[in-house]
Amino acid sequence: MCCSILYPVLAARLLALYRVIEFNDVVMLEEDLRLSSDDARPWQMAGLPFTFLLVIGMPCAALTLPLPLT
Repeated sequence: MCCSILYPVLAARLLALYRVIEFNDVVMLEEDLRLSSDDARPWQMAGLPFTFLLVIGMPCAALTLPLPLT
């Protein structure tokens, strides 16, 4: 139950690491315009496994769990 409540919030926060916007030939993060895309690259690489595990893994795990027979 807790995972279904936290999933949208955590997924949105993780995916915000990869949203960029371009200002005068400089690519900046949309969430934090103080960081260029190059400055955020270590954080993007650190968040990549969590992105795959949470954003892709949680729905796949939910689909593979057997349904209770009630």
